[in-house]
This record gives sequence, C-alpha cells and structure tokens, in this order.
Amino acid sequence: MNDYEELKYGKNIIPEKYEELVGDLKESLELGFEQHIAFSCSFSKKRDLLSQWRAYGDDGAGFCIGFDKNKLIDFNKVNDYFDKDSLYCDSIYYDEDKYIKYIESLLKEFKGKNKKITNQEVSPFTAKLACCASQYKKDFYREEEEIRFVVVLNKEVFKEHLYEKIIKDFPFKVDYRFSKYGLAPYIELSLSNKNVKGSESKAFKEIILGPKNPSNERDIQDFLYVHGITNVDVKRSEGSYR
Repeated sequence: MNDYEELKYGKNIIPEKYEELVGDLKESLELGFEQHIAFSCSFSKKRDLLSQWRAYGDDGAGFCIGFDKNKLIDFNKVNDYFDKDSLYCDSIYYDEDKYIKYIESLLKEFKGKNKKITNQEVSPFTAKLACCASQYKKDFYREEEEIRFVVVLNKEVFKEHLYEKIIKDFPFKVDYRFSKYGLAPYIELSLSNKNVKGSESKAFKEIILGPKNPSNERDIQDFLYVHGITNVDVKRSEGSYR
C-alpha cells in the first residue's frame, strides 16, 4: 500500500456507519476487527502506463504480468477454513461518497437478513468488512485504477498454522519478509491449479516488456514454455522511454 493513511479511513467510517445503520453489538464488530488479519495484493487495470513503469516497473526495465482475475479467485477460493466473505477481489473506490454508499448497502443488507443480531452473525461478517476497509484510496491515486486482492484470516487460525502447525492442508503458505517498514507476514497466492490440465491451469494471460527492458520476446516465450506456461501473449510496451 503506497498510501499510509488509506486503512485509517475505512476503519473509521465502517464502525461509524455500523452504529448508525445496525446499532446492535458494536463492541462485537470492533472485537471482530481485532480478531482478523488482512493480507492484500495490488494489481492495476492499466497495462502499459508510464507512471506505473516508473513507480513499480524498475523505471521501465521491468515486466508487467497480466492475470486472469476469475482464475486468481478460483485458484484461491475459500474452503472449510474460511467464511465465504474472507476473500475479496475488486476495484478500489476513489470517490468517497460512492465508497460510503457501498458500505451502507452492505450494512443494510446485513441488517435486513438478520432481524435479531447476535455475536454469531457479527463475527463472520467482520471478515467481509475487514476486506472492505482497504477498498478506498484518495482521488490522488485514481490514475492507477487499482484492483486489490484481499484475504482475511482469523488470527487464531493464523497462529495455529504458523506456530503449532496443527492444521493440515492449510491453503496458504504463511511466511515473513523484511520490508522498509520492518518484519511483515505474507501469504503466497496460488497462480495455478494442479487439478486442471493445459493452459487453463495457469492464471497468466500476458506479459508486457517495459520500454527499457533489454529482454527478447522470444526468449520470454521459451522461458515460459520450459516452465509449462503456454498461451501467454508476450509483447513489448508501446512506449519509447529512456
């Protein structure tokens, strides 16, 4: 996340709107937020944008990898460990009013389905709200046209897997990496499905070589083929930039 304030807005507006539209068990909502940990991965609708190459593509010498959104969701879809709302993949809201209306619509739908709200209903619902907390950014970032993939895990499940290793066949590999913000946990998304054969087993759609990338398109195609990745369109950026 390049905007250090973006989560702050979502985490402020959701409890405020929850109290206004739902009211019951606001403490359970706050506790639910504390009980979940969110992992996010950012993508963009912009395939070949100069500012993106400069900021994220090694100043034009890198690669842009295009994915099939539906396959990414399908290959990482929730299972018995998660509530159905623990995974979210959609566009970022840059308009504050539209974001608030979106949150309000979710809360009204939740209130309508649960005439008598208990902790049992609030707890899993917070997983979806935790996803939504990261779906707003300031208009300053609009040109990025970001799509965010978010997975929310219950912290107890997360700790059991990470420290006690008692959960077999856990769908995500949890690990840590050093970043400029300190030690950070992360999970690896599945980019393929071993139960599907052929090109449909991969989530890759295209690879664009940056305007300063020295690689040859044919070499990239051969590299992909050696690793069992086919039917991926490899092309060079339309820009000339040095």
